[in-house]
Amino acid sequence: MTGLLRIGEEECEASIAALGAELISWRVGGQEMMWQRDPAFWSRSAPILFPTVGRSHENAIRVGGKSYPMPVHGFAPGSHFAVDGADERRIVFTLSDAETTRQFYPFSFRLTVEFEAGPDSITVRTRTENTGDTPMPYAIGLHPGFIWPDRDAAGVAAFVTFDRDESPSVPIITPDGFFDDRTRPLQFDGRSMPLTPENLGDEAVCFIDARSRRIVFERPDGSAIVVENGDFPHFAIWTREGAGFLSIESWTGHGAPAGFDGEFTDRPSIRVLMPDEQAEHSACYSYRAAKHG
Repeated sequence: MTGLLRIGEEECEASIAALGAELISWRVGGQEMMWQRDPAFWSRSAPILFPTVGRSHENAIRVGGKSYPMPVHGFAPGSHFAVDGADERRIVFTLSDAETTRQFYPFSFRLTVEFEAGPDSITVRTRTENTGDTPMPYAIGLHPGFIWPDRDAAGVAAFVTFDRDESPSVPIITPDGFFDDRTRPLQFDGRSMPLTPENLGDEAVCFIDARSRRIVFERPDGSAIVVENGDFPHFAIWTREGAGFLSIESWTGHGAPAGFDGEFTDRPSIRVLMPDEQAEHSACYSYRAAKHG
């Protein structure tokens, strides 16, 4: 099944593609929340990142001394997921290892992604299972792009706010997308960060081992999108210059340090599941309408 599948009701409905188990549309009260895939800026809307997050050295990972090709953010965004159950409010997708995945990732696994629509929200739950007989290193992430209305309107500000104080400095991301060991300062008070070009920079603004679990995207039109980050330890804020979206990403792991070409298991932030072990991660996105009068 490769088409779009729909869940929810008229006031809150979502469409998800079996290709990548990607959230393509999320509408609340008829208003679209998701970036609608303009290839001039970004041809995705909300990819599932697995089994890596970010870039790998020479676009490959090393397992047992052997090199395996690995796209940015892994192979899940380009993989066809099976539909494992659906009703009016909920749909479950699964992806399991096969000959095609073992060319990239020599492990037996099952990845389950569940979407559930609420009155004004969409919840994404993932379960990663090691179905093999050897330890399995992995990272998983969610990468939704939310519409940023009136981005270029003069004198109209947008912010992200956090439920706890965050560091005023973040890792520098190199021009080729790797984590530098240096940091750069942000202009914010630890709780409310204006989405200025200076803060956004040229790459993702990455909060590693973040304290916050709730991030609010306060949009220029007065509305807001609230991201409840569940137990993902890292998150990132990302956009492209001139594009009408903001991505608030939830990660268990992150891109490789600049120059890292060691074993995938040894890459910073990579988690390891033992045989028959599984891990669950979730995030909830909800809409808050603008207040008038």
